[in-house]
Amino acid sequence: MQPVFSEVSLRGIHGRPGREVVGHLRLYTARALRGFLTASGFEVVRLAGGAVPRCATGWRGHWTGPCAGCRRWRTILLVHARGREGRMGLRRRLVAALLENVAYSTGFVLEKPAHSALPPLSTTRPARLLRLLLGSPLWLAGSAALAAGFAAQLVVYRTLPIAAAQGLFVSGLVLLLLLSSRVLGERTSGRERAGIGLILCALVMVVASLRGHGDVSRTAATGTLLAICLPALVAGVLLYGATERRARRPEASVTGVEYGVAVGLLYGVSSLAIKGVSGLLTTDHLGALALTLLRGPYPYLLLFTGAAGLVLSQTALQRCRASLIVPVCTTVTCVFTVVCGTVSFGEPLPHEPWRLALRLGGTALAVCVLLTLPRHDAAHPDPVREGSDR
Repeated sequence: MQPVFSEVSLRGIHGRPGREVVGHLRLYTARALRGFLTASGFEVVRLAGGAVPRCATGWRGHWTGPCAGCRRWRTILLVHARGREGRMGLRRRLVAALLENVAYSTGFVLEKPAHSALPPLSTTRPARLLRLLLGSPLWLAGSAALAAGFAAQLVVYRTLPIAAAQGLFVSGLVLLLLLSSRVLGERTSGRERAGIGLILCALVMVVASLRGHGDVSRTAATGTLLAICLPALVAGVLLYGATERRARRPEASVTGVEYGVAVGLLYGVSSLAIKGVSGLLTTDHLGALALTLLRGPYPYLLLFTGAAGLVLSQTALQRCRASLIVPVCTTVTCVFTVVCGTVSFGEPLPHEPWRLALRLGGTALAVCVLLTLPRHDAAHPDPVREGSDR
């Protein structure tokens, strides 16, 4: 078994020793160098010019000069690489994703009963809304669970491609639906259950389109990111406002699909910002990290989506069933993050036709299901649901 070091640098400068070299090296090209380190469990961070001795037997351990009997030199690349997490790292990612699922599901289930004990919330009075929420211990407990889920997202996004991370996150929908049925007593119609089932199938298709060892991008081009996020934010706010106006009509009874789509767009932008922040957490110097974050768009997108998402989502949760609004919101967030994150962060589309078909087909299926879900409740709502909404 080859040793795994936390950091490796092959400097290749005559007379200056490099740091630990992994295993037995016979490197002649940049592609071979990158492939060797990848196969050895390392992630290449930076490549630059350098010279190393060319040798038929290679070199091992600490390099202090040309190998014995070797006088030939050849230019390759300087490598700065860090060790990839092995099996324990995979376990940590899975544990983090599981914690994210449990935290988010628990948070929504705790916040829903808290809303029932509060007077009607309004998006036009955000200060009053915030004061009422902060005065509810049950809501504070739910918010703490959601904050734990946010922290788990940072861990997962640092080590997995966007589509794989979203696949782990949306698996928590099953837990949420179970908790909303058992704890909150919410009931869904047959049409809604069929729609939620198709949504889960669409998400599975999107995640299955990911390659097993996809590249993990770190940052996105600011112009591309803003060109995607700003229209999405505007669309989400406008859709929410239109739904609010329709809900105020005496004869209207909104199920929450439009609310879920609107909030999902905001949370999709938030997911891209979280992905960007996670890619910048590579330095131990807090001052440099803070300066780097403030120079980019990520903290400002998080600030807006956090504030707006808090007001809009809490109002929507008080008026609608969590068992419907959260799956719709999660679907929009997942599809938006996978599709737009692939473009903004430069993560490649699948090259294989069947993977590309799964990606496009899953996205199209999710959109079609959202368009066909009922927008209005039945004339005689379920008593359990009516009591839980008030």
